[in-house]
Amino acid sequence: MKTPGPDAPDAEWLVYADALQQRGDPIGEFIALVHSAAPAKRAAWFEQHGASLIGDLAASVGKTLTLEWRWSFIEQATITATDADTIAALVTALLAHPLADRLHTLRICAGPADQLIDLSATVTALGNDVLPPRLELIDERANRSTLLTSRDFEPRPNLVEFGELTPLWRTARALKLVVADVRQLALGVIDAPSLESLTIHGLRLATSYNEESDVCAMLSNATLPRLRHFDMRLNEAWTVNYVSDSSAYHSHGFAEDEFDSSGYVDEFDSATPDDVNWDTEFGNALRSLVKSPLERLSLTNFASTSAVLELIATTGLPPSLRELDLSQSSLSTRDLAWFTSHAPLLTNLRKLTVLETGFSDDDVKTLRTIVPEVEFSRAKPRLRPFDNEEEDHEMEEEPPLPKYRYTVGME
Repeated sequence: MKTPGPDAPDAEWLVYADALQQRGDPIGEFIALVHSAAPAKRAAWFEQHGASLIGDLAASVGKTLTLEWRWSFIEQATITATDADTIAALVTALLAHPLADRLHTLRICAGPADQLIDLSATVTALGNDVLPPRLELIDERANRSTLLTSRDFEPRPNLVEFGELTPLWRTARALKLVVADVRQLALGVIDAPSLESLTIHGLRLATSYNEESDVCAMLSNATLPRLRHFDMRLNEAWTVNYVSDSSAYHSHGFAEDEFDSSGYVDEFDSATPDDVNWDTEFGNALRSLVKSPLERLSLTNFASTSAVLELIATTGLPPSLRELDLSQSSLSTRDLAWFTSHAPLLTNLRKLTVLETGFSDDDVKTLRTIVPEVEFSRAKPRLRPFDNEEEDHEMEEEPPLPKYRYTVGME
């Protein structure tokens, strides 16, 4: 019986699976498990019969390789390892396997590790092949972190190096990059005729000396005729009065008033964001990006709300845009006037996303008179004493801090 195509109706695949089971082929049982069984049952089957399905790759499943299936085809693969050789070998073996010829998403998660993982050779090899529709290159330690610290004005080198990315742009359709310091990325010449989605997430982008990064310069000269989704964190530099950077990445959920047990303790709420000229840092890039047929634009994680909003007003939004995401930022009631005064700019939007911001429920009611759908959640309030010493026991609310931050420690 001929193997159905991946998009064949469920009934056709189940008939095929039944036929395989009747002649004693265990893959028939696996297809039925993919369709209806709990993950634990699939895992149990795979432990016993995985080698009959994907050969030597089965030994890595559950360790450095995670697979998601559509019937008997690999639909998504996640490689997680702490050394470049293991990652390179798994990428090569996976992409050569017949059951991965319809692979949709390849996630390469390097780390977490304390030493450099250089994926340059792997990225170059990927660029010389036909990429899966979605490729994600992830520094796993940065992915798990909310804070990057440095004693100096520049952070340490990234722990994961992707190398020159120019080869990827020729065939990439969706690309996600997660690093610690975005400014260390080597995007190269971005001539991406097929790219529809680009995500760049990091813990540091803007600088205290306000200078356009090579990354933003490359974006400003990019050729992106089909780009529909763009997502970037607008991290700012912060100054805080501590100097230890022995643990330069801090994981989600760290105590904001006590970073570790090494003796350096400081309330991060007292940190100050350096002034950012977003027109210098990101203006040319945004002016270029809004020329693409964007449907979703995500610019998140900023404290200098007025500067970002005025940049958006200056560059304008493409008429194709349907969703604007400004989440995890310091937006609050004080910014509401910008939205009401710029309502014509937002007229084509169907959705405004402002998760983990300082807007109130009443603010959101107003926003919904401008944009039909507003997705909202309130960040944890920040409180500080009133300036009036006679009222030092009373507190006033301040806008929330961005979620992902880069801090420079000053002695």
